[in-house]
Amino acid sequence: MFALSYLWLRKIMNPLQVLSGKMKDMSRGELGVTFDRVPDNELGTVIRRFNEMSLSIVELIDKNNSMQEQKRETEIESLQYQINPHFLYNTLNMVRWMANMKKTDDIERSIVALGNLLRPVFSSKDPMCELRDELAYLTHYIGIINMRFNDSVLFDIDVDETTASCLVPRFILQPLVENSIASGQREEEQEIFISIHAKSDDGELRIVVSDSGTGVPQNLLEELNRRFETGEAYESAGGGSGIGLRNVNKRIRLYFGDQYGLRFVPRDKGAEVVVRMPSLQADKRDQEQQ
Repeated sequence: MFALSYLWLRKIMNPLQVLSGKMKDMSRGELGVTFDRVPDNELGTVIRRFNEMSLSIVELIDKNNSMQEQKRETEIESLQYQINPHFLYNTLNMVRWMANMKKTDDIERSIVALGNLLRPVFSSKDPMCELRDELAYLTHYIGIINMRFNDSVLFDIDVDETTASCLVPRFILQPLVENSIASGQREEEQEIFISIHAKSDDGELRIVVSDSGTGVPQNLLEELNRRFETGEAYESAGGGSGIGLRNVNKRIRLYFGDQYGLRFVPRDKGAEVVVRMPSLQADKRDQEQQ
C-alpha cells in the first residue's frame, strides 16, 4: 500500500516540479517553453493550458513587435516625405530669386542642378544610400547655394573609400550644411568654410560637419543637445524652425536606436555637429536581409 501511494505521489510530483521549472524559465525571459509529454489526467489539463498560454504569449509579443516595426517604418517614411518638400521649397526659392535678379544663365544652371538634386528623391524607394551618394547630392546642393551667394560657400570633404561605402539614411547632410550657412553667415555673400569629415571605426560611423561661421552660444548649444536627446521641437541655430535638424536626428534614432543621432560640440570658432550611427556596409545589409 505504501509503495502504491509513493508511486502515485511521484507520478503527480514529477510533472509539478517540471511545471514549476518551466514557469521559472518563463519568469527569466525564456518565452515559448512547453511540455513535450503531457500526462493523461487532471494535471495534464493544467499542463495543456500552460502550453497554450506560453505559445499565446509568444504570439502576442511577435504581433506587438510586428506592429511596433510597422509603426517605426511608417514614421520613418513620414519623416522622409516631410523633408523632401522642405528641400524642394528651399531650392525653388533660390531659382525664384535668380529669376527676380534676371540671372538667366544661373537659372539654367540651377534648373540642371535642381534636376540632379531631385533625382534621388523620386528615383529610389530605398531610404538608405551609400555615403558617397549622399556627398554627391550635397555637392549639387552647394552648387545651387553658390549660384545665389556668389561662390561664398567653400566646401571640403575628407572621407576615405571604405567610409564612403557605408550606408546612411538619405538626405541627412544637407540640413546640417543648410544650418551652417543659415547660422554662420552674418550677411549674404559673407565667405564661410564648411568641412565634412567622416570615419568608420569599431563598428561606428562618425560624420563631423564643422564651419567657420559665428558659432552657437553655449546656452543654446546645451539646449539643442538636450532636445536632440528628448526629441522636443526647437528652433535651429539660425533662428528657423529646425525642421531639418530635428528630422535628421529623429530618423537616425528611429533607424538605429536612441544612443545615436546628432550632437553639437563646443569649439572656439564656428559650429560643429557630430552625427553618430552604426557602420553598415551595403553587402552586409543585403546578406542580413536574405
